[in-house]
Amino acid sequence: MEKQKVEMLIFAEDLSEGTKQKILGSDAESLRKTTMFTRDQMGRMLGRELVGVVGIQEKGLADAVWKEAVRLKGLINSRD
Repeated sequence: MEKQKVEMLIFAEDLSEGTKQKILGSDAESLRKTTMFTRDQMGRMLGRELVGVVGIQEKGLADAVWKEAVRLKGLINSRD
């Protein structure tokens, strides 16, 4: 995150709060972030073993992913 501007972060649900805080640092307020999926699920989506955090640098992609994340969370919460 220090070298490149990150538009959005996706954290795994099973990532520790301490790890999240280390990654966020002082950018916690200014950065779009969401928590979805597990490390295993995110890893499978990206062809890896375990993935705890995904950073999106491209603004257009971050906007689209953010919109869909909000929509998906709304669908999940409406079923509860």
